[in-house]
Amino acid sequence: MSSRAAKASSTFIHPALSQILRSTLIALPRITSLVSRSDMSFSDSLVIQAVYLSISPLFLAESSAAPKKKGKEKAGTSQVASLMKTFRMEAMGCLRAVCLYDQMRTS
Repeated sequence: MSSRAAKASSTFIHPALSQILRSTLIALPRITSLVSRSDMSFSDSLVIQAVYLSISPLFLAESSAAPKKKGKEKAGTSQVASLMKTFRMEAMGCLRAVCLYDQMRTS
């Protein structure tokens, strides 16, 4: 398990949200490495699903309201922001791999 996924396991108050983020942070790099392989081919539906998975984090709204209290809440908010940035970067990498896959497949 990566350190980012370990941090995601206790980030949100609701454990289900933390588990979803943790699972997604583990899965995205693996999907990226699979799509990047030139010796494998994927169906159109799998490619479309990878694109949707990669695009969706780019449209998540950031919380612009900073908490008034200092301490644990502020640290939790910055940790969530950091994890969401990591999530977006992983998603962009996956999207880039899917675009390159599509170019390889059509050429």
